[in-house]
This record gives sequence, structure tokens and C-alpha cells, in this order.
Amino acid sequence: MSKASNPSQPSSSSGTSGTSGTAPPPKEPIQLWVPKDFSSKSNTIYALSATHRGDMYHVRAAITLEPLPICVFECTSKTTDLTAYLERSATTGPPTRDQCFLTSWEWEILSGDKYPPGEKPEMFHRRHFEIISESGATDVVSARMLQSKENRAKVAKGMAVIFDESAKDAIRVHLEGVCERLFPKPDSHFKTVLVMHRDTGTTFAGIYPELDSGHAITQIVTAIHENPQAEDGQKLRAVLCGNPEDIHGISSIRDFWKYLGSEKWSKETKRDIEALFLKIAFDKGYYSMAVGFRSGALDLYTFLGIPTVSISLRPLVGEARHKQLAKLEFYRWNIQYEQPRHVATRWFTPRRLGGRFMGSPYWDFDTTSPPSKEEKEKLHRDEVGPFTAYDLQIVSTGLKIAVTKYLAWKAKPFVSGPASNMIPVFDNSCSRGCFPSNVGENISPPVKDKRPAMKAYFEGQKALEERDFAGRVARLEHLQEPKELYDQSKAEMEGHWKSILSRL
Repeated sequence: MSKASNPSQPSSSSGTSGTSGTAPPPKEPIQLWVPKDFSSKSNTIYALSATHRGDMYHVRAAITLEPLPICVFECTSKTTDLTAYLERSATTGPPTRDQCFLTSWEWEILSGDKYPPGEKPEMFHRRHFEIISESGATDVVSARMLQSKENRAKVAKGMAVIFDESAKDAIRVHLEGVCERLFPKPDSHFKTVLVMHRDTGTTFAGIYPELDSGHAITQIVTAIHENPQAEDGQKLRAVLCGNPEDIHGISSIRDFWKYLGSEKWSKETKRDIEALFLKIAFDKGYYSMAVGFRSGALDLYTFLGIPTVSISLRPLVGEARHKQLAKLEFYRWNIQYEQPRHVATRWFTPRRLGGRFMGSPYWDFDTTSPPSKEEKEKLHRDEVGPFTAYDLQIVSTGLKIAVTKYLAWKAKPFVSGPASNMIPVFDNSCSRGCFPSNVGENISPPVKDKRPAMKAYFEGQKALEERDFAGRVARLEHLQEPKELYDQSKAEMEGHWKSILSRL
């Protein structure tokens, strides 16, 4: 493995910010400084910043299906988990100089005109490559996984690889024992939903504080527990994972990676051991579905072939990429809510993407008028709030449909409506047309015509969403949302409800 300079040297990059560590769009020809013996047989390579931790799962999955050399830049002593996981992706044995290039350089040096400063002369040369960035890796894995069950199985196997054949059995037995200690015992009366806790956006001042769990995690757990029991009497129960501290006494496997003993097997990577643990726990029936806010770590469950529900803010930058994973064949369901939950989430107009999106924190995406360092720190660490009333309705309804589809959950009342048969990206326009199958059944005396009851139900849902819009208009200036964008959204909402109610 060739290293341009010692990756333990810190990078001056701002880490997980939206503007640093950014490679070009997928497969755009570009010149890079690389070791002379790197990628001798290919002019196409994967390239990503080591600061983009969640993206390593997308790249590992893509390499499993389309093996190519990989270049990882902005490496530091804090990114060794990622680099070790991706080194193993590039080869079936120890990493080779030809297949893997790690460097502490920033993108500006890697792709710059001048010879990298401080490096020995003649060690590197400048070559043209077609770059597959992290978003390009998502394109690759989504398209190839969709082609066949065999490709999906290959990815699932490739996300958790044990290289030391002599240690495989011992590792599996050890991890099965950890499952027994951490998880509630499998029970035929329950199906367990693993709810992923996220706090890296605010706790570590990282990217997307909007997608931290915050107060919404208890709302998600409640929505899971309130799901109607199945016809065979089974109920759903939620178990948290990733939370370092207790959350209202909810059952949890906490920060499970601390209990896996990965250091016992020096030939394996921590991330492979963690992925294998999650797969074993699923296969052994300790949980049946994973739910959480959008993240690369949550995408790992999808790549492992585990039913997954990803929750995110609909206008948030990056949603188009994550929609590529929302396919029934992948057992993936995306839910999109409308109202931002974090104070640092605001609208901006990107130069390259076109249209308008929300960024979180907004100053990593819109650099026109950034706040002071002190204000950034204050905003970044602010609490992440709960879902608004109608957003909670979107999430809870979307969860019910996902459970019905992916867990073969036959329950009454079930969710009816055209959205229950739509592609697995569930948003406010989908939620409006959904209703419980028992609407009008509790009327005494019984009536044959349920339309009045359904109309009353839909009018109540419309009132919920209208209250959300009233709160949104009061925050237009803070959210940096143009009035015309709000007016357009409101008109669309009113028109949709008018269409629904006119049919009753």
C-alpha cells in the first residue's frame, strides 16, 4: 500500500463539512498525483475523503460488485477504521500498492497543478483518471444490486468479511454470545425493531445535525409500540442501539461496538466485526428491522439485506442520492418529513445542483454570510426537537406501511389508500391519502356508508397539516425560505386536500 505522506499527520480540512473533502461528480476525467505503481491496469478509480465516514459502506458495497482501485484522501489518525475497512475492500488479501492509495493530502493537493509539497522527487506522477466518487458508488451499487438476487447476496456477504479462515468459527461463537448478553431474548410474541440513535451531528459538531435523533427518538419508539398487533397476536417492540446513555428506560443494546472485542482479532477490521455482529443478530432473530435517521451507518443494514426504514427531511440536500436505495427489492423504505427540527437547518440555493434545498448546518452549504465561530458553536449544539404534529403522522403512517410490506405484518386496522402501494419513498403527499381500515366501524348504530366518517378523518388530518404550515410561515425569515416557495407549497397542499375531500 502506497502512502503519499503519513496519514497520522492531521489534515487542515474541516472534516465532515459539506464543502471540504469533495471529489468531482462520478466518472469525471481529472488529473491526480499518485504513486507511479498505483492503479497500473485501470484509469477508473474510486476516490473519497476519509472524513466522509458513512460513505465507506457505499464504497465497500460498490467495490464488491465492481472491483477497482481506490484512493482515500484527508487521512488522519482518527480515520483508521475507515481506511482499514476500505483497504480490505480493494483486495482479497493484504492491501497492495497497485490497488490502494491512502494520503493525508487535501483534495486541492491531490488534484492540484503543483508537485505535492514535501514529497520525494520522482515518487509521484500526474495521471488522468475517471473518478467514481461516493455518490457514484451509490449509483454503481444501486444499479448492480437491482440486476439480480445474486448481486444483492454478494453485497451482503461483502459487507462483513472475515479474512482469517482459522478464526471464523471462534469469532462467530463470540459474537453470538454478545447477542445473548445485549439483546432481549427472542420471543415468538414479538418482532423486534432496532431503532438507531444518532448524535454525531450535534455532539461532535459534525454534518447534518438535523438528522440526529434528538427528541424524535421517543416519538419513533412510541409509533412502533402503538402499531396494531398482528392477527396471530404478535406485537412490535423497539430496542435502541447506539445510545451511550439510558433514554427513558427504553430497552437498548447501547454502544454495542464497545462490547465486541474486535481487538482480539488483529487480522480483522473493526467495521467488518461490527457488520458481522449485526448480521448474526438479525439471522438469529434478535431483531427483524432497522429504523433510524438517514446515515451511511443505517445504509449498512440495507446492504446486509436487512429490512430498513430511513427517515429524513424531504428538502434536505442528498435525498436524491438516498432515494436510489429505496426499492422493494432492497427491503428499503424511506420516509420524508417536512419541518426542520434543528435551528441550523435552513434553505439555500446550490450553484451546481439547481433548485433550492435545505442544508444542515446551513453554513457548510451556503457560504455567503456565515455566522461567527462562537455563533456556529452555539447553533450547532442546540437540541434537536421533535416532529411537528403532521410530520409525526407522516412518520407513524410510513412505519406502519413498511412493517406491513417487509415483515408480512397482517394487522387490523391496517393502512389503506393509494400510497400503501406506492414506491417506497413516503412523504406528505403519500400520507394525505392514507387512512385506517377501521374508519367508521365504531359508529353506533352501524352504518353502511362510511364516507361521512372518512371525511371527518381527512378533515382532521388536513387541520393538523394546516397548523404545521401556520408554524412554518412564522419561521420564514429564520429558515431563509422565500415567500414564493412557501406559497407554492401551501397551494399544493390545499389543492391536494381539496381533491381528496371532493371525492367523499
